[in-house]
Amino acid sequence: MCFAVGDSNDGAGTGGMAFVLSDRVEGNAAKHHMSMSRVLGQVIAHEVGHLLLPANSHSERGVMRGVWNLRSGLLEYFTVAQAEAIQQRLAYRHSR
Repeated sequence: MCFAVGDSNDGAGTGGMAFVLSDRVEGNAAKHHMSMSRVLGQVIAHEVGHLLLPANSHSERGVMRGVWNLRSGLLEYFTVAQAEAIQQRLAYRHSR
């Protein structure tokens, strides 16, 4: 459905690209009777998370969970630790 390719050479999450395959998002949203815009927003948030968080940043809950179950709905948040890591990385990028 999607993937991100990050450039973590400096450890700050300062580059990379994310790809979202809209036909797959649309197909999965329709299959589970969910709004495509809602699923697409979550997928984009997840992939941006990969660009801003350290490698292996999947979690058991929240938008960064590694395995999604659309039948039970989507969780619409980053964990507190993930939000703090994103804020630190963005502050670091801004200071450079």
